[in-house]
Amino acid sequence: MTFISIVICTYNRALSLKETLQNLLTQVNSTECELIVVDNNSSDNTRNIVQSFLARFQGKLRYVFEKNQGISYARNRGAAEAKGAIIAFTDDDVTVSPQWLNTIKDGFTKYDCDVLCGKILPIWETRPPKWLTKDLWFQLALLDYGEEPIVLNTTSKSFHGANFAIKTQILKDNFSFDVNIGGARAGRKAVFGEEIHLFFILLNNNKKIVYDPHMVVWHRIPRERMTPAYFIKWRFYSGLSFAYVQNVMKKQERKNYTYHDVRGVKELPKKTAVKKFKVTLQSLGMAIITLDINKVFKECLKFMTLCGKTWFYLTDSLARDSH
Repeated sequence: MTFISIVICTYNRALSLKETLQNLLTQVNSTECELIVVDNNSSDNTRNIVQSFLARFQGKLRYVFEKNQGISYARNRGAAEAKGAIIAFTDDDVTVSPQWLNTIKDGFTKYDCDVLCGKILPIWETRPPKWLTKDLWFQLALLDYGEEPIVLNTTSKSFHGANFAIKTQILKDNFSFDVNIGGARAGRKAVFGEEIHLFFILLNNNKKIVYDPHMVVWHRIPRERMTPAYFIKWRFYSGLSFAYVQNVMKKQERKNYTYHDVRGVKELPKKTAVKKFKVTLQSLGMAIITLDINKVFKECLKFMTLCGKTWFYLTDSLARDSH
């Protein structure tokens, strides 16, 4: 029987973590597995919450403290601690489906894959606004590729950290999360994209990644993430982060990738940047003329993504010139 290591990385979300642990209790105690909670240097009562569950998990729950700040540090620590043949990653603010672990265990056999991922559906704290349509779900780390299994072999679809499982040996064979992307790095604390970077690396090394629609978790979405301001800020840092990932990937030979509406992997030359700004501004202008508020908002989001990407290359170029 396949032994699974569940890894939850957490930072200052003790109350949310408590809900997630309660949700996992029955599944963990009835399955050949272990549950590792990696406390990423929390200052709240995360340790106490985990300790209060130790006896209830019948020896299957372990608490690990990782002092190096950043999700990549925490995930790598979880992988290093894992004893299972498969590591299932999820988050401290999710509810997993009743058959989540069994779906993971069966999926690796059924699909003969290296990585398995699934749906991430929302639990809205309040009713979402009308403008928050499904095409914007990815900004909330939500994922739904439909009701059929899919082999993810292009970058138009990737996995998210709240719901994916991977063969442990892969992460121990130099395929770890890059701490220069998903870590608290000087001057780049807002940079994320460690999952996308890992996804690119796995694709480049011909790893089989499968989406299973029956592997489901629900992500709790708080009210403060359902505002235009949150989405605009997220898109700026999304552009910046993806440019950072692109810059890292430049060091490896690979084909030109596309992810969401951020295109290309090479540095953005001045002429290309100007052209992209012109095209994006024209699209924004046309949207304004139509007086369609939702369309204007979505064009603004695209513009902010481009701003973030260009800002990275501008500041990165200035930093190189100063040395």
